[in-house]
Amino acid sequence: CVWSGTPKKELIDIMDEHYYLSPQKFFEAESKYDKYNRKGPKVYIGEYAAGGGRGNWIAALSEAAFMTGMERNSDVVEMGSYAPLFSNPAWEAWNPNAIVFDSSRAYGTPSYYVQALFGKNKPDVMLPVDLTVSAAPQEPISGTFGLGSFNTQVEYKDILVVGANGEELFKGGDSLNGWKKGAGKWAAQDGVIKQTGNESPSQLLIEGKNWSDCTLTLKARKTGGAEGFVIPFGVKNLDDSCRWNIGGWGNKQSALEWDEESKKQNVTIETNRWYDIKVELKGQNVKCSLDGKIIHDVTRTKMPKSFFAVAGRMNETNEIIVKVVNGSQQAQEMSMEVTGAKALASTGKAIIMASDDPKGENTFTEPTKIAPKEEKLEGVSDKMKRTFPPYSITVLRLQEKK
Repeated sequence: CVWSGTPKKELIDIMDEHYYLSPQKFFEAESKYDKYNRKGPKVYIGEYAAGGGRGNWIAALSEAAFMTGMERNSDVVEMGSYAPLFSNPAWEAWNPNAIVFDSSRAYGTPSYYVQALFGKNKPDVMLPVDLTVSAAPQEPISGTFGLGSFNTQVEYKDILVVGANGEELFKGGDSLNGWKKGAGKWAAQDGVIKQTGNESPSQLLIEGKNWSDCTLTLKARKTGGAEGFVIPFGVKNLDDSCRWNIGGWGNKQSALEWDEESKKQNVTIETNRWYDIKVELKGQNVKCSLDGKIIHDVTRTKMPKSFFAVAGRMNETNEIIVKVVNGSQQAQEMSMEVTGAKALASTGKAIIMASDDPKGENTFTEPTKIAPKEEKLEGVSDKMKRTFPPYSITVLRLQEKK
């Protein structure tokens, strides 16, 4: 991804920024342009897409959340365009893509329908939204652990995960049974798991685990390459990017790449030397140690945002359009109050995209498994309540009376 900076010595009219991020990072980036310098150049988000399966629902949801921020800040974000549009599986060179086709069939990914939904419901004038959401309960850091690297060949051994009471949860290194491979050339030999490729990043996860309040210990050695070690923690799948990056940024620094970014510490990893690595998870806290020295000790202070809304007015049809994205696994009830508008008609229209499965995807055999559905909206008034399903996007079109 490119989180572009503004050239200091050149006067330019518009910046072309590209974002290829995990779904979690797109949820977090929704507010990126809220404090953007209004005296600087405008922004064209020339490419953006969330990684998730072959284009799954949670990826599309996170893109929708990011797009609410684009719309809300449309005084500076003048244009946006999705990542590659067409893909034939027989010659695929990029993932994700919006439309998948072969010689006789085609289907749109959930991301395609999100783009179409926002495009067909684009207001002319943005309206202020005061959104208050009840705080979500603080959940402990949970997920699985993994191994990885950036353009570096590494070895790991004596891998052990223990619970809060000292019970052994996992012990590995003799084989890749129980591991899920991402990028990289992974193999197990003589009790050592090796990664010999140059992928950036390479990744291997302990499969099917959702641990919390536990500790990972292991030994790690760099055998070649540009940087150091990567230890994913609290991750759900290969698309997540929660990790301890040790000896990153040109083998100079260490940091937690997580929803609570840690301060970078100066760390350099030597080649052909074994290091002791320890990652402790307790509640909202993660503590990382290298050769017995604590490098990071970070406590998450807030849960990532998962509920988003943006509103505007379509002048030609005299409609107020409200877009709501619920990226959580819980339904959310919202009290809505429309102020400053003309009297509203008692009926309107709701367009909904929803799926209980965040990893759900459309396919050739189920091309519209996740796609918008329209329904009549009853009981419209300037004050009303509505419950938004888990993992959903809802567009409300409220008609002003003539």
